[in-house]
Amino acid sequence: AAAPPAPARPGPLVLLARVYATFMHHFAFSFGCLFFIQALQTGSELSLMEGAEVQGSFHGMFQALRLLMANILMPFSETVAVALFPPPDALELRVLAFWMPLMLGGCLCSSGLLGHSTLRYRRPVFLLPYVLLSVLLLVWELEVYKIIRQVAEVEDLAELRALDKGSKLHDMQYAMYEAPYKAFAAVYSELKCSAQAPVDLRRQVQMTCAEDSFEGKMLQFAAQEFCRARFAETPQQVTDFKRRVEACQAQGRDAKILPAKAQPRELVFCRCRAAVYDCLRLINSCFSLFWCGDLLCTWIVLYFGVEQNLAKMPSQ
Repeated sequence: AAAPPAPARPGPLVLLARVYATFMHHFAFSFGCLFFIQALQTGSELSLMEGAEVQGSFHGMFQALRLLMANILMPFSETVAVALFPPPDALELRVLAFWMPLMLGGCLCSSGLLGHSTLRYRRPVFLLPYVLLSVLLLVWELEVYKIIRQVAEVEDLAELRALDKGSKLHDMQYAMYEAPYKAFAAVYSELKCSAQAPVDLRRQVQMTCAEDSFEGKMLQFAAQEFCRARFAETPQQVTDFKRRVEACQAQGRDAKILPAKAQPRELVFCRCRAAVYDCLRLINSCFSLFWCGDLLCTWIVLYFGVEQNLAKMPSQ
């Protein structure tokens, strides 16, 4: 009997697609592990492993699960998402800093493992949950991209006066300034912090807090490492960062959000706010490229998952 023909060797494009998909899923798995590490570090700081905290920990896990599901299901049904969204007073530090990174890391690691298993074993038991999870994540990423793009455009409050109170844009601009400032000012005062902002906007803000707590350490770290002109490479970019910080202070006072008398707290807040918008614009510029790459990776895995069945189909 004649020996069966040897399987055809895959072409260079097929090999390149397989290498690309493998790399993307290894990257997703590694990125998910970073979320796990951050969550475990936060958990150790919050003493979540103590027996007295077990009940509170499970309550935080439930609230984080509600928050995650509400965000993922928002593009499909706003009614379901609103019903799932936890109350504002439930979004405590344990939920946002421990359980949410833990669950996001779980989603990313699951996506990476399922994609890699589909490429290697080509079984429906891996392909079907991978496609379902990938579709949910792709749609959620689009929703996140739209939110980031909208938020990145509301830094300047100069046109706030020209908008009618109660309009969607007016309320969004006002809330994106007022809510973060109130939260920052409350933590700053509660922890009895003091700050000194250097003239050079690329240097670190010097902040100390009298209360030795996890929140104080996080606030000091963020102010020192983040709240400066990190992405400014030219004198013009430094000047633009300074202009935005000064506009933040002036517009905040005009909108009756900041106190009339300038204090180091408000200067630090405006520096942090300008740095946040720098990051949002950077993410906004790269997000579409990342999403297209993620979509291409999903198509590649789907092709390899059904390739064997396509080869068995009779030719016309």
